[in-house]
Amino acid sequence: MTLTREQQETFDTLEAIPSVISDEPWEEMPSRQPFVIPQDCAERSEELLGNSCIARFHGFGQIAESGYQNPSFTPGHWIIFSEDLFGFMWMSLRCLSLYHRIPDTELS
Repeated sequence: MTLTREQQETFDTLEAIPSVISDEPWEEMPSRQPFVIPQDCAERSEELLGNSCIARFHGFGQIAESGYQNPSFTPGHWIIFSEDLFGFMWMSLRCLSLYHRIPDTELS
């Protein structure tokens, strides 16, 4: 999905966007699109992320209580920033989790 900056201002505006299956080929998607961390997001890392992303998709992430009790899936947005960095924006938790690739040289 490609969102405007205005659609990304709050979690309420993000949750209002319907989840649809797109038939748009990956090759025809814009190379970068606007990215804004919602004003009501618990985690704010603008300096790390910048103001654009490669792609954004509706998705579900798994959450659980301490000790992996009562696991469940919750809606969110999977956001690709680069080949080495992606994030998951948790709608119900109102936060953004970031994940990055660890270079092979750091694994040994």
